Amino acid sequence: MATPLENWVEDAARLTKPDRVVYCDGSEAEYRRMMDLLLQAGDTFQLNEKTYPNCHLHRSSVNDVARTEHLTFICSPDKDDAANQQLDGS
Repeated sequence: MATPLENWVEDAARLTKPDRVVYCDGSEAEYRRMMDLLLQAGDTFQLNEKTYPNCHLHRSSVNDVARTEHLTFICSPDKDDAANQQLDGS
């Protein structure tokens, strides 16, 4: 019998049709597999192990939503809440 979580995942997968579903177990082996995939993809880089042990730099895609600052508008009653950003995005 499936757990409520497994039922929810199955329902979500039926709607979203992913190539596969992976349950994470938090193990060291899983961490290594994930890091190896990130490093192979070329967007993640291992930093100097002596200076920054077990640290990595990950660069997001150029079309990532975080890179659309020029399209972001901050609406607030108080101008200071917008961190003194200019309205033209510069």
